[in-house]
Amino acid sequence: MDGTGYPFGRSAAELNTQERIMACVDIYQALTESRPYKQGMTHEKASGILWDMVKKGWIDGDIVREVDSCFAAI
Repeated sequence: MDGTGYPFGRSAAELNTQERIMACVDIYQALTESRPYKQGMTHEKASGILWDMVKKGWIDGDIVREVDSCFAAI
């Protein structure tokens, strides 16, 4: 992880598990929640974007796997 997907661009070594979870869930919520200016995405679309971010080294794949699993069940 190069820190791109996290506040202040912190690297993997600078982030604890809770911070990684919050960042991933915040991104997921921003993608799936409807806003006055956009319709929320489906879980599948949001999950695909998160996995693209993992492939780029921006966010933690282990956390995204858990987020994906939890929200797929809803």
